[in-house]
Amino acid sequence: MSTAIEKIGELFDGIENAQSSGAGRYIVPGNYLATVQEIKTFESQQHAGRHYFCAEIKVDEYHGSEMVGEGETLTWLVDLSKQAALGNIREFVEALNPDVPLDGPEAKLVVAELCGPDQPASGMPVRCTALMITTKAGNPFTKVRFSAA
Repeated sequence: MSTAIEKIGELFDGIENAQSSGAGRYIVPGNYLATVQEIKTFESQQHAGRHYFCAEIKVDEYHGSEMVGEGETLTWLVDLSKQAALGNIREFVEALNPDVPLDGPEAKLVVAELCGPDQPASGMPVRCTALMITTKAGNPFTKVRFSAA
């Protein structure tokens, strides 16, 4: 291999351990019928110690004013340091399986299993409604509510 190629190759040191950043487009206001593709957690690369819950969904139907295509993958990202995080995640998980309430000490293990390598929620349908709201700090925020499909 030439030294020029090796030099360029140095730019990609560590690529064998790198993970994709996901879909990159977040859920926008509207009403959806979607299919779960992946659920995971990860630590922020920019803010050490900050963890996120991430659900990637494939759009099956969309009704709203933005350009969202059927089959498009969108991301719902939850900052686990925020007060509302666990309640919002609970609503999402219960929408996937409304017959199994998240009660008791094993509830966190149910959510952990959904984020694990087996991905038991992959392929499950879910409905969501997303609305643009203004936070107390005056910033725009997309509030996403989930329900059973």
